[in-house]
Amino acid sequence: MTRIERITEWTVLPTGMEDGDVNSLSFAVSVRWRGTYEGKKGGGWSISRAGSELSRSRQWSHYVPRFRRWQHRWATFEEAQAIAREVVDGVVMNGRTYAEWEAFHAARKEGSA
Repeated sequence: MTRIERITEWTVLPTGMEDGDVNSLSFAVSVRWRGTYEGKKGGGWSISRAGSELSRSRQWSHYVPRFRRWQHRWATFEEAQAIAREVVDGVVMNGRTYAEWEAFHAARKEGSA
């Protein structure tokens, strides 16, 4: 009998973020397996963060109706992984990227010293 093992979720953190950072829930991007890719019928790999999914046109959506899910899927893990790496440093939370938050907090520390 053969065993099948599959990666079903892969997470990428923004540049400079350490593993275990409490802000990873807001800024990290995950690539998730959604079943065998069947084009407009579903499946494939999705890219998500904080309850939103990335569309093929690079827009984040909080709710994706079933009939539009194919617009938020990629056929291969490698393709979805490359796009996740591409977009992670541009993820914005409360008006700032992770790098901007880090710079903001560093400036506040300098100002209070």
